Amino acid sequence: VGNYAYLANGYTGLRILDVTDPASINEISVLKTYRALGVHVAGSYAYIADDYSGLRVLDISDPATPLMIGHLDTPGKEAEGITYNDGYVYIADGDAGLSVIDVSNPQNPVSVSSLNTLGYSYDVEVRDNIALLADSKSGLMIIDTEDPTNISEIISYQLEGGDVRSVDIEGQYAYMAFGNRGIVILNISDPKNPIEVGVFDTPRSARSIDVEGSIAYVGDTEWVRAYDVSNPKAPREIDSYKVPNTVDHISVDKGKTYVAGYDGGLLILGLQAEKATMAEQKH
Repeated sequence: VGNYAYLANGYTGLRILDVTDPASINEISVLKTYRALGVHVAGSYAYIADDYSGLRVLDISDPATPLMIGHLDTPGKEAEGITYNDGYVYIADGDAGLSVIDVSNPQNPVSVSSLNTLGYSYDVEVRDNIALLADSKSGLMIIDTEDPTNISEIISYQLEGGDVRSVDIEGQYAYMAFGNRGIVILNISDPKNPIEVGVFDTPRSARSIDVEGSIAYVGDTEWVRAYDVSNPKAPREIDSYKVPNTVDHISVDKGKTYVAGYDGGLLILGLQAEKATMAEQKH
């Protein structure tokens, strides 16, 4: 966000990094939590999916001195993915499905609704009154969030042969990192009737995906791959970069790809389309 990267760094907690110059990253601060698995920043707050501990709310108005100001345990044993939307936090809560929390008062987060699922929930995206939940082997859950205090399942889109680990929304399409099946693209213009429009079998198991414009960036176990999805029916690989460690999560901002790579730490990549190479900025 801006000149800062916020890294959910497991048992270390949250790391805040100055990435003004991507070739020279400076650590600004660290705040220990139980086990940070996901982070979403909105305004002056960072919301942490903190594994067994649930939700942590941090005041980051001064990035050099983040403050823990709110906490709420969630039903699941592992709070994994997290996103913020219009005063509410949505947590992909592992074995407990989706948890919705009112954070209008960040110091006193309140659980307002939840939806148990058959799978294990890794990731969640919310857009236009729907939530997309990456529910591992149970596929993709499309959930009505028009009233966050009373969420309900619209449809469970079942897929075979893979494990939905990550999901992103761009326009009328949902993009899934679907394990051994690679990328699966759905048209969700009618959430009650999602239509599969594109599949691309990545060479390795797809774990994380983020889409910016017409390019989908995929963490493909040991690689980051860029795909042109301007025609969602026919994705094509345009670039790739082998990373030194397993890709856990990727996030794209203004053409730069931030890769959380387990023991490999943080890697920043830039797409150089004219040379068809992903250029390493910092490891």
